[in-house]
Formats: sequence, C-alpha cells, structure tokens
Amino acid sequence: MDPALAAKLAKVGLIKTRPAHKLAPFLDEYLETRTDIKVRTTKKLRTTRDYLVEFYGPESELRSITPGSADKWRLFLMAKAGIKEDNTLRKHAQIAKQFFHAAVRDCIIDENPFAGLRSSVRPNPDRFYFVSRESIYTLMDSLPDSQWRLLVALSRFGGLRCPSEH
Repeated sequence: MDPALAAKLAKVGLIKTRPAHKLAPFLDEYLETRTDIKVRTTKKLRTTRDYLVEFYGPESELRSITPGSADKWRLFLMAKAGIKEDNTLRKHAQIAKQFFHAAVRDCIIDENPFAGLRSSVRPNPDRFYFVSRESIYTLMDSLPDSQWRLLVALSRFGGLRCPSEH
C-alpha cells in the first residue's frame, strides 16, 4: 500500500499505524540474529551494510528506499567506494537483496527495492588455469611427507575440493 494512503487510513482509524523502521537498526538487528553464518560471511554482510548506511543514512526509513534509489546506490558503489569489478558490485547487490528480502518477510516493506539489480556472480575465464600432470608431480616431489602428497593427489586427480572435502 502506498505510504501516504496508509497514513490517511491510519489517521481515521481504519488500519493500524505502521511503525517506522530505520535502516541501520534494522540491518544491525538482522546481522545479530544471523548466528548461523561464518565470520568471513558476516564480514562481507557488514561491508554491504556499511555501504547502504553510508549512502542512505542510518535514520532512513526502509519504506523510503525505492528501486530507483537502489540503482543510484549501485552507481555510488562504482564512484564513491571505487568498486569497478562487476562481480563485486553483483555480490553487494545480492547481499542488499538478502537484507531487504528479510524486511519483506517480516512485513516491514511490501516489495524489495533491490530486486531488479543484477546479482548473479559470473565466472571469470581469465582466472582459469590448467594444472598439468608434470606440475603436480614436481610439486609432489617437493612435499615433506605422504600425507601432503595424498592431499595434493586427491585434489588434482580425485577432484576433491581443498580443504573442505578432505
């Protein structure tokens, strides 16, 4: 519902007054409740939180943030924060979507203003590198013991992700 219409309806007693939710307290509360995530993930979320608060201000109401202002926030990241890599921009957009999706789920806002931002991270073919058998054998010859050689062999020839799947 349009905030102006909701205010009019609340004024005559037809609906309850919607409480105002400020940006910084909402994001901080969200981060405090996320006890299920790792420290590095929390750090990434906090970085995006800081960019949102810097752009919108800590006292901005969540309902005042629009899809148009989300586009401007992305431009802010490119200019002010100096973020040029497209995947970094997409990751911040993905996290902003996550924050505002939680606000939608909590019925604080009706729609996610960041929903239209591109947020799927794309692979970077420049970072791909084929590790030859000869390189692996040279590496394995220099390793201190059989445990290390086994880890490298399982990673290269067994396809295990290191270190999580060992």
